Amino acid sequence: MRNVTKAALLEGRPVFGCVMMTPSALILQAFASGGFEFFFIDTEHAPIGIESISSMISAAIAVGTSPMVRVQRPCSDLVKQVLDGGAYGIIFPLIEDKEGAEAAVRATRYPPLGNRSFGPFHAAQQWNGMPAYDYVKIANDELLVTVIIESRKAIENLDEILSVPGIDVFLIARGDLTMDLGCPGELENPRVRALVAEAERKILEHPTAILGGQPWTRETAGSMVERGYRFLMLGTDIGLIKIIARQTLDNAKGAAASTASPQTPS
Repeated sequence: MRNVTKAALLEGRPVFGCVMMTPSALILQAFASGGFEFFFIDTEHAPIGIESISSMISAAIAVGTSPMVRVQRPCSDLVKQVLDGGAYGIIFPLIEDKEGAEAAVRATRYPPLGNRSFGPFHAAQQWNGMPAYDYVKIANDELLVTVIIESRKAIENLDEILSVPGIDVFLIARGDLTMDLGCPGELENPRVRALVAEAERKILEHPTAILGGQPWTRETAGSMVERGYRFLMLGTDIGLIKIIARQTLDNAKGAAASTASPQTPS
């Protein structure tokens, strides 16, 4: 069993995923049919409970994609149930210092590298039906651990965070940075751009760190890959559905308007 997304990243290939904010395995599989390689199941901001998480993990694995779950904080009690449900990785928000990074690693690793307790019976079943102890032997290496860099404090402490072994992806959240700097939504604000550039440089200079982020347009995605981004989230399920719905409706209205017969004056 291999985590295909982690394998691609270790080979230097970019991977593209979607943030899932709707508790629906059916919607996840519909997006998977479009070719997304991983899913970022969000339990920090979205109303998604453990039963839905379990179903969404199963749905993602069934169609050959990688389910990652964002928990609320680096706490073993939050992480172990998600991992024991078969998640391929955990995404940790608000990591701002070395201590937070170390807690994230401990929560995702079996001893002696961490404090994850034994009980991966469902995870082992998800991972090709392997025996539970075989899962334990590979889980520490196969799980993908991502931390989100979303504040000025995190970037100030980024060298220390990068020094913690066991973290794979460092995801720069530009939108959150605008909030932290008091300029909500101003992605091109010079202060935001300067901090993002500093974070990019430090992450790319690290020999094993993988740079992640969220493109806002097709052109942005291309330039980010050129700059070294490899873990890219192409929006949320809610946002993409709204875009598709608006485009479909606009196209239909445009076609109807162009074929309508002109009114003949009486």
